[in-house]
Amino acid sequence: MNRIHALTITLIVAIAVTVGGTAMSRSGASGAAPAAAATTNANDQALNRAIAKRAKALDALQASLNEQLAAPAPTPASGFRTVRVQAPPVVVTRRPSGSESSDEHQGGVQDD
Repeated sequence: MNRIHALTITLIVAIAVTVGGTAMSRSGASGAAPAAAATTNANDQALNRAIAKRAKALDALQASLNEQLAAPAPTPASGFRTVRVQAPPVVVTRRPSGSESSDEHQGGVQDD
């Protein structure tokens, strides 16, 4: 590898490490939690209330579905019956090839 290629790769890696370190220090991922993140604000409380409301609605829906599953299935009225009608089979008749010539069927001369 040429010296110029090695130098280029080294510079790219150094820049990537610098940018990554800066991003990590700004995001607070270095281990220390900022004070603002420790407290919940009004938006978080509103979000928690909305999630709880949806969870309650889903629980009610699930209970309704479980009741429907537990109930016996309704029987159809005695006046109805199911009749299965099957289509007739399709029959295709083919003659073996070469068994008869087309001249015999068209009134051609026959040899005896």
